[in-house]
Amino acid sequence: MGTLIHSFADYYYPQFLKNAPADPAKFAKMETAFEFLNTFLEGQKFVAGDTLTVADFSIVATVSTFVVADFDITKYPNVTRWYEAVQKVIPGWDEGLDAMKEWIAEKRKENATK
Repeated sequence: MGTLIHSFADYYYPQFLKNAPADPAKFAKMETAFEFLNTFLEGQKFVAGDTLTVADFSIVATVSTFVVADFDITKYPNVTRWYEAVQKVIPGWDEGLDAMKEWIAEKRKENATK
């Protein structure tokens, strides 16, 4: 989770908070983090095996943030499969996403007018 959220912050926060241009090298680091998660999920139903654990709760919160920011997770089939599965079994997984969507939309709108 730390690797994922760190890559998110490095890539998106400068854009949202400072209107900085997208950095392709930082985007590549996000892709690398997702490739790692995709490999890690290979042959497993959940992050720590075939049983739902607190790790899934943590990772779904982070992956949801990427999805809200329009990062395409469909390039990672194991992540996509897992993400769809946890949405069905983790109650309230999406709480707070509306606030994040609004914040991102607001920042993008502000930056578009600068």
